[in-house]
Amino acid sequence: MTLLSTFVGTSLCASSANTLNQVIEVENDKMMKRTCQRPLPTARISPQAATAIAALSLLWSFTPKVITFNLPLALHSASILLLPLF
Repeated sequence: MTLLSTFVGTSLCASSANTLNQVIEVENDKMMKRTCQRPLPTARISPQAATAIAALSLLWSFTPKVITFNLPLALHSASILLLPLF
């Protein structure tokens, strides 16, 4: 159970960070061949919807860690969110 909650919580937090990074970089992604077909540059999903998905993923990432471990550890692991934003 410990390994599963760590994996799920970390994966959700990382997906939240990646989604927020794509929201921030949407204008740059439109100009690059490699990224121009992503959902945000092609307007298949709105920036507001992507931000909402990122927020939900972040909130859901806390639940397994708080239940299995504790709140300070869950908050500390949220630092994953900051890594792709720089």
